[in-house]
Amino acid sequence: MFQITPPNVKYHRAISIVEQGDLPNDTTLMLSFHTVDNTFKPQYSVCWVVGTFPANRPGQMPAFYNNQLVFVYPNVDPETNIVYPQTWREVDIGQKTSLEKKEDGVHVFTTPVAGQQGAVVVENKTEEDRDLVLGFASDPTPTPILYFDAVSPDADVLTQFTPIVSAYVTSQYQQGQIMKNGVEVKPIWTAEMSSLKETTVLIFSRDKTTGEFHMEPAVMI
Repeated sequence: MFQITPPNVKYHRAISIVEQGDLPNDTTLMLSFHTVDNTFKPQYSVCWVVGTFPANRPGQMPAFYNNQLVFVYPNVDPETNIVYPQTWREVDIGQKTSLEKKEDGVHVFTTPVAGQQGAVVVENKTEEDRDLVLGFASDPTPTPILYFDAVSPDADVLTQFTPIVSAYVTSQYQQGQIMKNGVEVKPIWTAEMSSLKETTVLIFSRDKTTGEFHMEPAVMI
């Protein structure tokens, strides 16, 4: 059972994934957040962080998260499905914003207003289907988490987001890529971000007998 921090308490998390040089081959690790059951469909996770650990040499992979949520109107590369934020608006739990298209063709989000308790909401107030993204605040642009495909005019996307993240040994996706085909392997580690310490060190390893990968918190002495 995860211990959940109240959603509007702001926090940051830093993860450092360490491998001690025991991998026989270059190995790629990917982190992504889980989709949300009670929200808009279709939706897809967006690849959060990807790193490759070299064979027979120590390696490290950092990941940084904060729980300031952001709605994003993206550009999506049609060949790679990688998300590039175009315009965005920070929202807190219990708030709603709308995407509008100005006379000059520029898309903007409205100033957030009170919405639904326990959720963040975005409405498509343009006259066409629009792709929308939920992310979190980062510099210089937001980090995408979830992608909502072709939101209809006047439709709402209501999201009760819990930041559950999993790690996978796979080179299937690039950072920022929409994961439309899911993940081909099972996760080796899962956590709810607010249950982690402000700084968490994880040890990534491979069992030499079974070939299975593992990721466990480092034991601090």
